[in-house]
Amino acid sequence: MAETDPTPRWWALALSEQVTGKAPLAVRCGEEEVVLFRDAGGVARALEDRCPHRRVPLSLGKITAGGQMQCGYHGWTYDGATGKCVAIPNLHDDEKVPERYRAETRGVTERDGFIYVWIGAPQASAAPLPPSLYTPGGLREHRGSVTLPLSHDAFVAALFDGPWVLLDFATSRVTDFLLGDPEMSDGWLMLERGATWGGPHLPDRFVPEWPLVLRVTVEPVTGETLVEMLDTNERLISAAEVSAAPAARGTTAVIWRSYAADYGGPAGLATRGLSMAGRPAISVRRFVNGRKLASLRIAPSHIWRTTLRAARDNAPAQRDTAA
Repeated sequence: MAETDPTPRWWALALSEQVTGKAPLAVRCGEEEVVLFRDAGGVARALEDRCPHRRVPLSLGKITAGGQMQCGYHGWTYDGATGKCVAIPNLHDDEKVPERYRAETRGVTERDGFIYVWIGAPQASAAPLPPSLYTPGGLREHRGSVTLPLSHDAFVAALFDGPWVLLDFATSRVTDFLLGDPEMSDGWLMLERGATWGGPHLPDRFVPEWPLVLRVTVEPVTGETLVEMLDTNERLISAAEVSAAPAARGTTAVIWRSYAADYGGPAGLATRGLSMAGRPAISVRRFVNGRKLASLRIAPSHIWRTTLRAARDNAPAQRDTAA
């Protein structure tokens, strides 16, 4: 299945803060273009980003005082919950809007600071979200969004092969030493690497054991990823949720949230101190170093690709079950 035709799933396409009742937000997942906004009750709504009248993007319009989506071309206005056209400016007072005038709705839900949109068969939008692995915490949560010049598959593969190329770790250094093969559990693929605190360090081959563990847990199809930095006693130091969606022209739209946990000791104090000062413990880099990306060993992502193929091959059965 091509990346421009995403597997029917819930895809995290925006941060909660990006979706407001003041201005519509245009997002994309493969070839699907969606407009997001909040209605008068603050509930997130999603419509196809096309007005049924003249196919103008609804995201170029505005949100009315009543929390409805108004096209900027001829002022046709749509209810976000049903997609029904509720107002056409040039109709007379005694004329009703025909029932057939509707914008296509998209299933939408909100969790842990992310807006999820169902991409695929509309009748399957009642399918439940996959279980959440990210629990917001710490003294301060950071967030961000960026579009990177990588295909979606290349982005997820790089998370397995070399997460340091895509992610910035404020007080630690991730190595290419694998602590085991990727493991599949409850639909998520998990891989662990050795890591160290930042600062001067011995070459990797002289380190007898790693003081830290970087755990990357990925939903194979969407690439939604939980990133955790742990000590060897499984105590959490920092965590991030990274969600990626295929965008236009082979790029990937990435949104993320992260926090530093209440971890003791000087190193933990440094991590939390930097976080409170405005530097996230874990964040997505705004630029990708192509030379470093090209030098990555690709062995870890081979298992992910095999898992991905199996998940995509089973997608029709999953869709029928959800419907």
